[in-house]
Amino acid sequence: MGSFRIAALPGDGIGVEVIAEAQKVLGAVEKRFEHSFSLTFDTVGGAAIDAFGTALRDETLAMCRQQDAVLFGAVGGPKWDDPKAKVRPEQAILVVCHEIPVRYALNAAAGSDDLDGPEHQIPNATLYVFDDEGLTRAAARIEQLVA
Repeated sequence: MGSFRIAALPGDGIGVEVIAEAQKVLGAVEKRFEHSFSLTFDTVGGAAIDAFGTALRDETLAMCRQQDAVLFGAVGGPKWDDPKAKVRPEQAILVVCHEIPVRYALNAAAGSDDLDGPEHQIPNATLYVFDDEGLTRAAARIEQLVA
C-alpha cells in the first residue's frame, strides 16, 4: 500500500528499548496493511556527545528532514547530568522538535498505559506516557489490533 521513510534516533538508555518495541509495531503494521517502512538510524543525545562532541549533528538533522517521519527514543542519563555542561543530550530533542513539526509523541516515562484516558489528549496530538512494562504491553496490544 504505502511506503514510508523513517529516521530512527534511539538515543540513550531506554531509548534503545523504545525503538526496538516501535520496530515490532511497525512490523505488525507492515504485515497487516501491506505498508513498507524503511528506517535510517543515527546517533543522538549522550551517545552523539561521546562520539561527535554534539548532541545532534547537522547531518542527522538534514537526514531527518528528508524522511516522512522521525522516531525518537530518549536521551540523557547520569553520565551527562552536569547542568553546567555546554553540550547536553536534551539539546537533540529540542532542536528536532523545533525544526520538524511534531504530530504525535510516544514518550517513554513512568506513567499509565491507558491509551484512551483524557489526560493523554493534547491539541493536534496524542501523547502516550509509558514505563518499560507499559510500553511492552501497549506494543503487544497494537499488534493484536492490527493482526
